[in-house]
Amino acid sequence: MFKRKRQHPIALVSEVLVAVREGIIPLLLLFFAGRTENLLSSFIVPSIALFVLASLGFVKWWRFVYWVEDDELRVESGLFVRQKRYIPFERIQSTDITEGVIQRLFKRVKFSFETGGSSSEKKSAEATINALTRDEAQEMQSYIAKRKQALEYGEDNEQEEDFDSEDVYFPKVYEAPKEEKLYEMPWHHILIMAATSGSIGIILTAVIAFGTQFIDVLPFEEVFSDVENAVSTNLLMLVLMISLALAVMWIVGTAFLFVKYGKFTVWKTEKEFILTKGLVEKKRLTIPLHRIQAIRVVRSPLRQVLGFATVRLDSAGGSSNDVSGTGILLFPLIPTKGVQVQLEKIFHDYSIPDRDLWVRAPKRAWWRIVRGTTIGTFLIAFIFVWWVEWYTWTISILTILTLLWGRWIWKSAGLAIKDDQLALRYRFFSETTLLVRKHRIQSIKVSQSIFQKRLKVQNIEVSLKSGEGSKVGLVSDYEVSDIATVYSWFQRK
Repeated sequence: MFKRKRQHPIALVSEVLVAVREGIIPLLLLFFAGRTENLLSSFIVPSIALFVLASLGFVKWWRFVYWVEDDELRVESGLFVRQKRYIPFERIQSTDITEGVIQRLFKRVKFSFETGGSSSEKKSAEATINALTRDEAQEMQSYIAKRKQALEYGEDNEQEEDFDSEDVYFPKVYEAPKEEKLYEMPWHHILIMAATSGSIGIILTAVIAFGTQFIDVLPFEEVFSDVENAVSTNLLMLVLMISLALAVMWIVGTAFLFVKYGKFTVWKTEKEFILTKGLVEKKRLTIPLHRIQAIRVVRSPLRQVLGFATVRLDSAGGSSNDVSGTGILLFPLIPTKGVQVQLEKIFHDYSIPDRDLWVRAPKRAWWRIVRGTTIGTFLIAFIFVWWVEWYTWTISILTILTLLWGRWIWKSAGLAIKDDQLALRYRFFSETTLLVRKHRIQSIKVSQSIFQKRLKVQNIEVSLKSGEGSKVGLVSDYEVSDIATVYSWFQRK
């Protein structure tokens, strides 16, 4: 029906850059390992390798073609082995439009398709077209939605047309649903979110991972030896150097997240949520409403003190580039007092229960929780002190902090039933409030250890569908009668 077509040549640049990025470490190793006094000869092998990588990127772009035929999106690709993917329209659950830096320069977008079998574990979409015009992407999006609707109601009155235009391949026969703006994240909230996200750990991990690739090439021993000599007589210098390095990584991480989540906006149509974000690389994530399985309200200790929370969606699949093991970010950062207002505004069947509906864990379970956290920390602290030979008061301080931490875990726990919604609240470091409807729950598991049997308490674990697997919510050490109430609620039709 629609002609086979290659991507815009700008996709070739993207393919070459990806090939070079994936091979940058071997290229640098070849350069450092092959260094000679003749600078020209040092670049010969890396240059050949770079040319090979660029050639592979060109072949990959040349062999990628896409078209639409018989209510299917068809994609042929592959570097050495030809792959053919035929994706029926009825299996396409969502379509996402992303506008990266290179695409924006040439007024092109990236178009991704998600199917019912897509999941966050795959780390890639079912199919992606890396370079096409925004009009073409929107027309394709509208055409797929129109044909899905026709197939759903048993209509098949499509008139096949032949298009010779290089710019328009998809007829404008379907009016896109009206998008209603629900929420736009303020700039100062984006800055607070970026600053309190713990991104310093991501930057530190990346630096360590990158540095280990050159441990045999670069003179790390000489550098560390010079640093050791410089700080051996000056402890203050060592503290200042570490503090400066952490501060730089924190600033870099904060700036990265600020750019990534800039202009974060939530839109809603009749059947979908649409999330848009990004200052440099603009992303548009589509989430079908019927695939939302649960809502999680997460508060880290720092954000809890500041009065903020993060709201995530558990979805049965979704855009894998933006879905992590912790779910889809609906509100990256929102004042805790505003969570209930926004949930009631967006959802009609989800809400945080009132305080008098929450059931707390019994007081006799407090010591069991505290004992478990304290014993583990005490053993770690003892080993640490034994090897480092620090003062023994370290154990006392860590033990007291762990006692307080265990009590915090016990005090945070809660469960509540409100009509057909179950709410679970639990924490390890961050406090999580899970909101799930009864028909979204796949199973409920009740467990009890020998020690819990003596205290007459039980655990309850709720499983719900998410991608190709399942996610769980767990609260521990509750009264047997409270667990029985939840179980009987779940069994009622």
